[in-house]
Amino acid sequence: MNRWRLEKKDPSAALSEPVKPIVYYIDKTIPVRWRPYIKKGVESWQRAFEAAGFKNAIIAKDAPDDPNWDPEDVRYSTIRWIVSSEPSFGAIGPSRVDPRTGEILDADILFEGSIVQRRLQVFRRISPDAIASKIQPTMGQWPSFIDPQFRCDAPLGIAEGSALAQIGMLVDGDLPPGAPLPEDYIGDMLVHVTLHEVGHTLGLTHNFRSSTSTPEDKLMDKAWTQQHGLVSSVMDYATPNISADRSKQGDYYSTVAGDGDLWMIRYGYQPSGANTVDADYGFAKGIADESTQKGHEYSNDADTYPADALDPRTNIWDLGNDPLDFGKERSTYIASLWKSPKLEEKILGADGSYPTLRSAMDDLLGQYAIALGMGVKWVGGQYHSRSHRGQAGTTDPLQPVPAVRQREALDFLAQRAFAADAFTISPALLNKLGPDPGITGACRTPGARVARVSTTTSTTRCSRSRAR
Repeated sequence: MNRWRLEKKDPSAALSEPVKPIVYYIDKTIPVRWRPYIKKGVESWQRAFEAAGFKNAIIAKDAPDDPNWDPEDVRYSTIRWIVSSEPSFGAIGPSRVDPRTGEILDADILFEGSIVQRRLQVFRRISPDAIASKIQPTMGQWPSFIDPQFRCDAPLGIAEGSALAQIGMLVDGDLPPGAPLPEDYIGDMLVHVTLHEVGHTLGLTHNFRSSTSTPEDKLMDKAWTQQHGLVSSVMDYATPNISADRSKQGDYYSTVAGDGDLWMIRYGYQPSGANTVDADYGFAKGIADESTQKGHEYSNDADTYPADALDPRTNIWDLGNDPLDFGKERSTYIASLWKSPKLEEKILGADGSYPTLRSAMDDLLGQYAIALGMGVKWVGGQYHSRSHRGQAGTTDPLQPVPAVRQREALDFLAQRAFAADAFTISPALLNKLGPDPGITGACRTPGARVARVSTTTSTTRCSRSRAR
């Protein structure tokens, strides 16, 4: 694990300030409106470092009002805001590491302005191939100018999930017709994304099984999720936590470092006080051996993406301790939205354009496909354990998914994916899902797809689809 150099001012104290804290400068490019959420996301990691014995170990500061201060200077770790003509990553958390020691020397996190455009502009078109890819998670195209080791698709799922949250709020009457997402939703989202990207710059990898640490009946319990995390690790890929009953709405995203995060930061940063390499190893191994404890569930990218994705408990964009149940509930909720007689009125308001309604339906289908994907890996799947022989609570590395759960998954897919009425949409709604004049007719080349649609002009650029 790569890590920052943290040393206690008072090595004998159980909780001590560090000799040199980890400081992130909030650049002036970040809109003033969003800076408090970014700062909160950085300093929400303090709780995890306190578990490792450090007080005020990580701090967010405003960039100094000094013309000679340069965010590109390797002496400063920064969080900056950019506006891309073609957004490609949403947010990213790269760092520079001494290859001899694994010491992190500098980090520079970038947010693309597109991450909050959902609030200002209703719904974004997703292409049919993007919808189809959600059945099982795949590693799609990544910008060539960014090192693959820094790959992170968390903001992609958050952006697409925000459409579902907005449609739900509109149809349920929690927002006026055609209104943007509310400030509290955007705030939760920005805090969570900051936590996630800062986590990468602290040396942490993705943890796609952490969502299973949270009991389903605790998802809307804010007191519980503020203590343990909506997911036990913010290094998971988050989907918005949406309650069909608006009066019971909990946290939309995890805005605190969870139980799993505290454990991982302890592993990386808690001083052992050991005088030998062997003693230090033994201390770290003792923390690692806690992997079988509740709240410490862990699976990374290699465990999650095909074709090695054996374990149906490790997924992107799920919530709760039973991903199959989550898929059932989320797909039922999404279908109820497109079947609602209020959908058109709530999405368009008095004078909205019909292509907006079509884009909203695209978003619903994309989220529906993600929910269906929660059932796929149960069929023929295996539970995978990383625990070692002799470790307390260990199980066999591979265990077949019980037959009853496989049949349950098949029944779910048969009902929600393959039944004749699984995608029933009223003819009245279908007849209103007209194409966008700014897109239709723009791509005449066979096999071409829309690569970018300008939101400020009528121009559209087409490109050849690549084989997947």
